[in-house]
Amino acid sequence: MIAAFLSNLKKFRNLFQTLNFLPYITTPVAIGLIFTFLFDWNTGIVNRVITFFGGEGINWLGSARFAPMVIGFMIIWKCTGYYMALYLSGITSISSDIYEAAKVDGAGTVRTFFSITVPLLKPITIFIIFTSLIYALQLFDEPNLMFNVSTTSIIGGPDRSCLTMVWNFYDVAFGSTARLGYGSAVSSTLFIIIIIASLIGMKIMNKKEEN
Repeated sequence: MIAAFLSNLKKFRNLFQTLNFLPYITTPVAIGLIFTFLFDWNTGIVNRVITFFGGEGINWLGSARFAPMVIGFMIIWKCTGYYMALYLSGITSISSDIYEAAKVDGAGTVRTFFSITVPLLKPITIFIIFTSLIYALQLFDEPNLMFNVSTTSIIGGPDRSCLTMVWNFYDVAFGSTARLGYGSAVSSTLFIIIIIASLIGMKIMNKKEEN
């Protein structure tokens, strides 16, 4: 929806594209510091806003319930601009004749978006789904740095609720233990899962292109 909005924007289009894409090129260290600064229990801006309006502060990074939500919000904030750029390139490649024909047939903006734009962007959607899956399996820097720079420096976050596969591999092989054999098994399993996901994604994309 952001990409569709920007594709029709006449003024300040490049500015909004740049602002949306900036989080993706921000270093993981900076991202960890930013979200720690936002969600810290004592000094976080989010808790200050909550208490200002009469609410009670939440231990975002110290709760197994809320910590994964913070990680999820952080990933959404970081990757939205990248996915927006992919969709924007796909939208600009759609022929304007298709939209003009839909307009002649009486299709409104919403109908055109869901009946033309979304179906024609299916290859990009499939690509994003599988690359996001691979990115999630490889996730390490952001959650690790967030909890290392915060006051809750715990492996995997509170109750290990934010422990990723790569973080687990790093911890068992080079962190709290030196179980290199177990670490090798974890990394090999992760490699196999990524290969399988990549092959499935390629097969589906090739099938779409053939159709």
